[in-house]
Amino acid sequence: MLTVLRAHRHYYKFLLLTAAIIWGSSFVVVKNTLYTLPPAFIMTVRFLIAFIILFCVFFKQIKLINKKVFLYGTILGCFMCLSFFFQNYGLIYTTPSKNAFLTASYCIMTPFLFWLIGKSKPDKYNILAGILCIVGIAFISLTNSFILEKGDIYSLLAGFFVAVQLVLITIYGKKQNLLLITIVQFGIGALASLIICLLFEKMPNLSTISNANLLQLFYLTIFCTLITMLLQNIGLKFVEPAQASIILSLEGVFAIIFSILFFNEQPTIKMYIGFLAIMIAVIVSEAKPKFLSLKNFIKHR
Repeated sequence: MLTVLRAHRHYYKFLLLTAAIIWGSSFVVVKNTLYTLPPAFIMTVRFLIAFIILFCVFFKQIKLINKKVFLYGTILGCFMCLSFFFQNYGLIYTTPSKNAFLTASYCIMTPFLFWLIGKSKPDKYNILAGILCIVGIAFISLTNSFILEKGDIYSLLAGFFVAVQLVLITIYGKKQNLLLITIVQFGIGALASLIICLLFEKMPNLSTISNANLLQLFYLTIFCTLITMLLQNIGLKFVEPAQASIILSLEGVFAIIFSILFFNEQPTIKMYIGFLAIMIAVIVSEAKPKFLSLKNFIKHR
């Protein structure tokens, strides 16, 4: 029974890793899309189409949505909207690599927010893994002349809202039907994004949207929104937030990999050091190597 449970946990961790890979590719795509379309408009399209698809596919289950499901979905939808907005808005003023690194700061914030909200204290390995992960992404992403500019602040805010979202999904998923919560989450996210778009952005002329824009929106909607949010929400139900945040933060690594593949970015020694630090962070988070402590070493001699 224990073996089966562990196998299931590895399966859900794989779902989170898949989401991280797809999200890693989204930084380059969003950056290109933002040249012609405003952030909240892109979010509205992504969330609305995802909501419509889920609504149609699971239409028969919509009647099972109760007050708590609607409340949880509404809260998550608002935080999802804020995290995507600040991440996308940050991309306008900073590079994809810096945006990926600073957003990934949620892997440091998540264990402590879960401690504050869920009353679950992170262990020393969660803390060590989070620090190693941030250091690794920093080596990969940051230049020698790092300055905290407007885009960097927006990216950090995105990281905070992602951390809050991860913790709440873990808590809510144990109380109510996570699929129904996700459907409401997309609907509220679309509504909130539309309000931001109408109040603070200039609506683009739909006739000027190119085929390339449509292809980018399709990829961002189906793969980087619908599929990844489902993978994330399902995975978070069975993987503790501290470990999940480490796995999901790998999107920063994959963001650099996609930049190398599609923008001919040349890897450096700093990048290799960063990759190594993140690999160690994942091992520490997963294995929790208590056998390395001096106390246990002496005890087993």
